[in-house]
Amino acid sequence: MIQNREPDRGALLRDVAGITAAFQAAARDARERHKRLGESIVIWREGRVVEVPPDQIDAELERAELERAEREAGLR
Repeated sequence: MIQNREPDRGALLRDVAGITAAFQAAARDARERHKRLGESIVIWREGRVVEVPPDQIDAELERAELERAEREAGLR
């Protein structure tokens, strides 16, 4: 007999690395889909909403990653 067990939601919510990985994968998929379809994305940058055209999505991602690395290193 197969038992239908509910997942341990508390354990799932404590899996910060798994949650982070899932959000990062979803964001990556969304960026790729927008680029493929020629659609802009909307992001939050320096306290403002900014529209990023599809041809600038990769450059924006690189800028954001550099900024994050600088923050983590205490340079910002």
